[in-house]
Amino acid sequence: MGKSFGQSLLALLLIAGGVLLLLVNIGVLDAGISTVWQWFYPSALVLYGFYLIIESVQRMARRRRFNLDWYWGLALALLGGLLLSARFEIIDFSLGRIWQMWPLLVVYAGLTIFFDDDDEGDWCGWECEDHECWSCDGKAENGEGDTKKRSYHFGKKRVSVGQMKRTRENWSAEPVDLRSAIGEYEFDFTRAFIPEEEIPVRMSGWVGDVKMLIPRDVEFAVKVRATVGDVYVAGRSQEGFNPSLHYKTPGYDDAVRKLTIEIGYKILDLRIDQV
Repeated sequence: MGKSFGQSLLALLLIAGGVLLLLVNIGVLDAGISTVWQWFYPSALVLYGFYLIIESVQRMARRRRFNLDWYWGLALALLGGLLLSARFEIIDFSLGRIWQMWPLLVVYAGLTIFFDDDDEGDWCGWECEDHECWSCDGKAENGEGDTKKRSYHFGKKRVSVGQMKRTRENWSAEPVDLRSAIGEYEFDFTRAFIPEEEIPVRMSGWVGDVKMLIPRDVEFAVKVRATVGDVYVAGRSQEGFNPSLHYKTPGYDDAVRKLTIEIGYKILDLRIDQV
């Protein structure tokens, strides 16, 4: 069929998940869909993570050369293990807290320095002073003092971890375009000054934890896409693989003052409430 074992394994896991959910839907299995899903996808992450580790070790043995491909398998297995531990009530952990695992990127940076043969690779961190955050390229990012951006160089690749919190009284709502590997964002538009214009809010990356509060007198539209995650928007929710949600308030098209929100992540925990 021309497929690698890894692709076949991933395909089989998706098929197995779909079959289980179908059996629950038609009443063959006596369990809730959410219950089956909450146990299935952490187990699939562990299984696929261990496959990536084994495949990487075997490739290193064949080529007799060290590489760090196994690290991402370890990260997936660790995430799945934490989620399973939470299901057994051993620890308190949820998909929405995945952003807390960003220090794994720092560990990866350190391993890269030790084992990367590319002498041109470098690593740099972040520094914030007097409401300005400086990234690796020396450019300043202005903010309100509650914005942080960590940038890391892995050889020729850069990975960033972003954090933004807008919950102060009477903060000014302005266009936002946030792109980071891992992002944690919180916006309370009920406390914001929102001008009479369209305010675009765009967020994208690998892993996102996003929370928003929007007042009922402000019209808004939301377009969400993710590979896996939990999505809740004003009473509408989706979870699992490929959650996709498009929603706009009834008066959005004719409104002058409105929010246009676009969010796209590989792994996403999103909650937007209208109060």
